[in-house]
Amino acid sequence: MCQNIGFISLVFSEKQLDHLVTRKLVGRPLFSWTLGTAIFSKLDQIVVLVSNDSFKVTLEKEYHWASNVSFINIQKNQFISNEVNISAILVDNNFPFQNVICINPFGVIIESIDLNNCIDTLTKNECKDVYSIHGFTNQECTLNNQFTPKHIDNFKIINIFYAFSNDISRNVTGFVPLSDNKIDTINYDNFTIIELKLIEKLKNKKHCAKISHLVLDVDGVFTDGCVYYDAHGELAKKFDMRDGMGLEIVRQFDVEIVVITSENSALVAKRMEKLQIKHVFLGVKDKFSFLNRFVIDQQICFSNVAYMGDDVNDLANLCRVGWSFSPQNATDVVKNHVDIVLKNDSGNGAIRELTSFIIKYNQRIF
Repeated sequence: MCQNIGFISLVFSEKQLDHLVTRKLVGRPLFSWTLGTAIFSKLDQIVVLVSNDSFKVTLEKEYHWASNVSFINIQKNQFISNEVNISAILVDNNFPFQNVICINPFGVIIESIDLNNCIDTLTKNECKDVYSIHGFTNQECTLNNQFTPKHIDNFKIINIFYAFSNDISRNVTGFVPLSDNKIDTINYDNFTIIELKLIEKLKNKKHCAKISHLVLDVDGVFTDGCVYYDAHGELAKKFDMRDGMGLEIVRQFDVEIVVITSENSALVAKRMEKLQIKHVFLGVKDKFSFLNRFVIDQQICFSNVAYMGDDVNDLANLCRVGWSFSPQNATDVVKNHVDIVLKNDSGNGAIRELTSFIIKYNQRIF
């Protein structure tokens, strides 16, 4: 039986979907923060509801590595409400479940611990349902208490997640306070402030340790950021031979090289094959969630990772890893938040400069 199943609905109006998909928060679509949180929680299965076939195909391709995620297409004219549609999906797909958690991708960016607390409250306290609450502190909200309405009059019940049990014999309602690390995203007028808070939150988790893995973007890191096209498509990219030698040398000091790029380029694949890089991941859009999975699979910590990127789609990872770098010609937003801006440009010795730093750092500190 699937003990805990989560639902995230991306069936929204055009304006809402634009906020969730098009507008980026620290280089990631807003819904990616919610989905990534769910993937690394105690949820056994996550079902994402979408109303667009092409969007569904895109998401399935992007999150193919997440075995606990599936996507279901619901036409807008068939959509009644999240509650009704989720109930129908549970019946139609014969999902065996103990607990259901409905997660709202709007409003607040939560952490996996929030969803885990919700699941624990359902199971350990034998609640029939659980609501998330904004306003209680952990001291004010004892999770195994059933609060009367007067206790919550001065606080806000936020529908960030709502959970219910399949056990009809239960009759207790639980309330879970959101963790202190939550980020409120309801007010889109203050999006810049929200982004800075999220960056600060990521940076507060940073720790430095011996570097065991070097993660690199491709365009704007290996290359100068330029792509040459002809009538048939991508024609050429320029790589620096000194960078290749630097990677060969740093591997002799037990540093694994990892390449993660959003582009799916045959030219890049061929170059990485020439460099004999084992960990090459092409066409990755959600780099933050993907790196999280890689770190878990490799049984390392973010503190063991050095990362070089040049643009906003690398920003979340740059703020999270132990050491972050950018080439001299990176975008200003990235240069403002990395630990070190290298002296050399991308495609012109930046990687070689970085590998020299890593060798000296590991030898001097550890």
